[in-house]
Amino acid sequence: MPGFGPKMARLAGRLGDGLITLLQPLDHYKNVLFPAVEEGAKPEGRSPHEICKVIELDVTYDEDYDRALESVRFMAQTLLPEVFKNPIPDPRVLEAMGKKVSDKDLEEAFVISTSSEEHIRKIEEAFRVGFDHVYISSSAFDEEGLIRMYKKEVLPYFTQGKR
Repeated sequence: MPGFGPKMARLAGRLGDGLITLLQPLDHYKNVLFPAVEEGAKPEGRSPHEICKVIELDVTYDEDYDRALESVRFMAQTLLPEVFKNPIPDPRVLEAMGKKVSDKDLEEAFVISTSSEEHIRKIEEAFRVGFDHVYISSSAFDEEGLIRMYKKEVLPYFTQGKR
């Protein structure tokens, strides 16, 4: 079940096979989401450890940082709560709303980098905080470059015992 807050996390604990969420501050998982999964699971006689915890990391990569940042700009409006409260069918309105989002806010919501180190760090953080699986969603302009970087540096880090 997708969930970003305690209500959905409790429901995932009560009824779901797992919880899938997006990048948020680490303390939100430890102090809000994971305890809510446990709150939902225990009254049902379920172990919270049986509930799979998955995080989607929205990532981008480019040798030019500004280009990497620009590749996530089209998703900026998804960081604004009002976008989800009222249907907005006009993409021009959504694009204008997205322009209100700062680069700093984008940097907190997405893994934006010019090297593999930031990707490895964020994936490690996810495992350390308690996620069972990490899946990567990319908006990189150069998808092939990102895939090559993952093949050469990120995947070997996690599969060849370097973790």
